[in-house]
This record gives sequence, structure tokens and C-alpha cells, in this order.
Amino acid sequence: MDFSRVTEKTKEPYFTVKHKLLCVPRADYETILKSYLDPYTEEGVQEFVSKYLAAKNDPGIVGLVGLERKEEQVLIDAAVRYNTEEGT
Repeated sequence: MDFSRVTEKTKEPYFTVKHKLLCVPRADYETILKSYLDPYTEEGVQEFVSKYLAAKNDPGIVGLVGLERKEEQVLIDAAVRYNTEEGT
């Protein structure tokens, strides 16, 4: 592959991405997403994290998410984007 003609531009505003690692009781997770046919889809996980952030008055925007089911727990790794004043 030849990427020599690809250009990249950085636009303001700049963002910082933080990973939120959440450990959620499975019953609570499923209750919060009871309106979803399959709460374990990427859309469902993003919705859960969005609701979690809203409940904590966290201004982050949910991006990519990962999920692992472990017995009675749901482990979520969510990339959350925040506006920053300057780029890095």
C-alpha cells in the first residue's frame, strides 16, 4: 500500500480521549438497557456509557467501546472524548 499522497489536517477544537473502565453488575446493566432486544451490541454498550456519564454530569462523548461478560459482571472499556483548549 502507498500512503504517500495521504494528507492529514488537525482541526480545532482539540480533543483528549480517556478510557473509562467500568465494572457493572450484570442485572443492573440489563435493567438499564431493558428496551434493547440485545443490550450487548455496540450500540447498547454506548447507550449505557452515555447514560452513566449523564448521571455523573460528565461532559464526555462516548466513542469506541469494548465489553466482556464475566459471570455476574459486565466489564466495559469505553473511549470517552473531551474538548481541550490546545492540541498535543
